[in-house]
Amino acid sequence: MGNRWVLLFVLMQTAGFSAAVTAQTLEQKWCFAPGPGDDRISGCTAMIQSGRETPPNLAEAFKDRGNAYFGNGQYDRAIDDYDQAIRLNPNFAAAFYDRGLAHVHNGRPDRAIEDFGRATMLAFIGYVLWAFVSYGTTAVTLYFALWLIVFSVACVVGARRRKKIMTDIEADTEHRLNEARARTGAPWVGWL
Repeated sequence: MGNRWVLLFVLMQTAGFSAAVTAQTLEQKWCFAPGPGDDRISGCTAMIQSGRETPPNLAEAFKDRGNAYFGNGQYDRAIDDYDQAIRLNPNFAAAFYDRGLAHVHNGRPDRAIEDFGRATMLAFIGYVLWAFVSYGTTAVTLYFALWLIVFSVACVVGARRRKKIMTDIEADTEHRLNEARARTGAPWVGWL
């Protein structure tokens, strides 16, 4: 039984489920607090610049600061932080998922689909391994596998639908601008 817990811990670390165990400093408390805000951003920045954090804690700090930027509507800065978190932990499913959401808000559905797919794959592997190690039964593993397959298909289908809607909106907008230019004779319509 003890070997299962050791294996579970190793698998969770590999699958990107590591996070700071305790928040010891005020900066860590601010960084790991939920929601957007300047305190959260400054707390994460202090953690990142301190030079005292482990790579898993740094990855978590970059992801959390990215979430704060995302909450403030600063999607490019959020993507930069998610990139750093993924560089520090290439198996960090939550960072891939959050970066995918930022790409959706930035109008890049192709990149969002890639990130959602990667996040789903990493989460799938992590949850299946967790279920197998925790329960050792095929039924539980099969349940999680089927649930995650349905979830991943829904994410990909949803992202593709959003891409089609965005493409249709762009085509419709371009068509309406061309009509306005033809009606008014002004080539500058829509350039502002």
